[in-house]
Amino acid sequence: MRNPKFSVIIPTYNRANYVVEAVESVLQQTYQGFELIVVNDGSTDDTAEVIRRFGDRICYVEKANGGKASAVNLGLKYVTGEYVWILDDDDIGLPNKLELHAAQFAEDPDLRFVYTGYEFIEGERSDLPVRSFEARMPPIDDMVMYLFGRFELCSPTVVAHRMCYDRVGCFDERLIRGQDYDMWIRIIRAGFKIGIIKHPTLRCRMHEGDRGSAADRFSAGDIREKNREYLGLIVQKLYWELPLKAFYTRLAQDPNDPILIMKALLRRLWVMPLPVLQDEVLRDLDMLETHVEQHRLSFDEHAHRFLMGLKNTTEQTAPRVAKKVGKILNITHD
Repeated sequence: MRNPKFSVIIPTYNRANYVVEAVESVLQQTYQGFELIVVNDGSTDDTAEVIRRFGDRICYVEKANGGKASAVNLGLKYVTGEYVWILDDDDIGLPNKLELHAAQFAEDPDLRFVYTGYEFIEGERSDLPVRSFEARMPPIDDMVMYLFGRFELCSPTVVAHRMCYDRVGCFDERLIRGQDYDMWIRIIRAGFKIGIIKHPTLRCRMHEGDRGSAADRFSAGDIREKNREYLGLIVQKLYWELPLKAFYTRLAQDPNDPILIMKALLRRLWVMPLPVLQDEVLRDLDMLETHVEQHRLSFDEHAHRFLMGLKNTTEQTAPRVAKKVGKILNITHD
């Protein structure tokens, strides 16, 4: 398809001071084969007034506040394009973003999911990037761990074929943070072909404004804690859904190798966000202890350092975990 149609969704909540720039960055794209859907998620500021000024250049939808995931899910019901770009209301698309994506999808029609590099801007200075990042493509078999371990995929850069959402379903509305990572993991697990555009196509804004929904509103200073809270829900779901080999892909090549099983257990422990998943961590530690004893294994320097770090960081917050790790560290086999 040489001239695909893009559907751009901007979910917004109380960002009247930024959302106009986000909308204008779409309307000013060099590639004009798109529709723009703005979903006002129950804003109590001047969002409705400033958005209505754009008239029929956009599709404007209002709803009661329910969080970003619910706003995007509503926006997806209005989509008529082949490809979907979900743009945050405080970010800015660079003018040639859709043009670059259109060219890439035309070059490889099998691509279904493409993310790109991005730039950071601060506060009101949308014209002055402070940092820039290129997109990187890890080994496809390691994409899930890449998302958990590095978090370098900038969600508002993603453009995905609408069939991805048709296949894997709606965004999880329980998640006030991390709903995009949950979706990308589901799409990756579904086996869609992924591509990248290395250089930036988006400016991601850093600012002090509040985040979240009306039911769970928090300041910029609490983002890390909130990410950990909601990431816990995502990882907990994957812990019980994914086989152990998904956390260490080499295990798939030799599923009975005791050393690879040990490394897979350590890798899964590495991505478990304590204290949210303390029960799952303790379960894996029990499995690790039994496995090491049964096969008379020893930890290499890297594994030993990881376990020591886990023990030290949990002595105050999760003493049961620290005690179990200490017991495992005392197991030595020559």
